[in-house]
Amino acid sequence: MSRHSSHVLEVLFIALAAVIVISGPRAARGDGAIVISEFECFLPAEASGLPDDLLTTKSHTVVTPSGGVTLSCLFDIPDGLEPPTAIVIKGELCLTFLGPTDDSIGVGTPGGKIMISCHINGRNR
Repeated sequence: MSRHSSHVLEVLFIALAAVIVISGPRAARGDGAIVISEFECFLPAEASGLPDDLLTTKSHTVVTPSGGVTLSCLFDIPDGLEPPTAIVIKGELCLTFLGPTDDSIGVGTPGGKIMISCHINGRNR
């Protein structure tokens, strides 16, 4: 694995562990679920090793009446730090509105995106 790929892989591991909701969600109810969009997800530079913090409002979460949650955040990787091929990370710690989970997947793409998706199955809580 190249040094560049290793750096992006490290960023993804940390991204899954460090996604923090920090402000202003837009919420709606649907079929008893709470849908929250456009909240800020934050990935600190010191955690990721990137030169700048990553912040996005390209985010979405659904909290179900049974206590399940799905959270997704889409980050832009700064120019020049994109991986040469897609990198997939599974099972890392992720913070959601209902608490932490390791039912997660992160994908970094050569197109310069990091998508993080985390899940809590309410029936298993």
